[in-house]
Amino acid sequence: MNILQEILKIANQGIYIFPLQSGSKKQFKNIDYTKATTDEDTIKSWFSCYPNMNVGINLKKSNLICFDIDEHKNTPLLSTLNDLKQRGYDLFKEPVRIETTQNNGIHVYFRLKQDKGQKLTNKINFIDNVDILTDKVVSYPSANYKLVKEVDFKSLPIAPTWMINHANNRTLALRAPHSTNELTKTGKWLEFIKKGALQGERNNFLTAVVGWLFYHLSDPYTVEYWSNLINDNCITPPLPQNEVNSIIKSIYRKEKMKRSKVNE
Repeated sequence: MNILQEILKIANQGIYIFPLQSGSKKQFKNIDYTKATTDEDTIKSWFSCYPNMNVGINLKKSNLICFDIDEHKNTPLLSTLNDLKQRGYDLFKEPVRIETTQNNGIHVYFRLKQDKGQKLTNKINFIDNVDILTDKVVSYPSANYKLVKEVDFKSLPIAPTWMINHANNRTLALRAPHSTNELTKTGKWLEFIKKGALQGERNNFLTAVVGWLFYHLSDPYTVEYWSNLINDNCITPPLPQNEVNSIIKSIYRKEKMKRSKVNE
């Protein structure tokens, strides 16, 4: 991967870039996030001085909002995503840009409507392990950041109203999760995934998991990401990639048929 080309590709989509110190979130003393730019010559100059720089995005200038979800030892990422889903906060109704962070969390990006009167602020701990960021963020192609699903910034969906309202610092009650029974089911599924599968059980295990993922996550690319992660970390030995792809495609087709019948 050519790092500079990736940075310029982002800047050419109208995204304001600024350099960060190598492998960190620290800004340079003489270049903070207010100096973020889309100018190619300036970015090339920064990269020439700091070839190992991390990449920051000025979200406000770029008219973006970022959902930052952390992974913690006692709270797997899937558990947090399910908590959001149970509260009715669905991040994946439309194709979104997703990247993994250096601590195995994810960033999910949305566009903002042009509104000069809009005064958004970071909403730290929106729920446990989740921040809504509106000023700046470390982004791909920084060290240890990977692009899971590439969607051009210009094609991103508009941030949902509930996200804007919370970032507007309005005093809003969080939506309550669904029934305790549903959360208990989620916990059981997470335990099932954690236990994993050995030779002879792998296909049935992954088929069940992919079906569960499609039930909770409408976006097939997000399902594909989690399916591969679970295959690599919870199945011994992991299934070949072609078998994983075959399972995902098969269940995706069935889910599409189910949903089309419901909508008839």
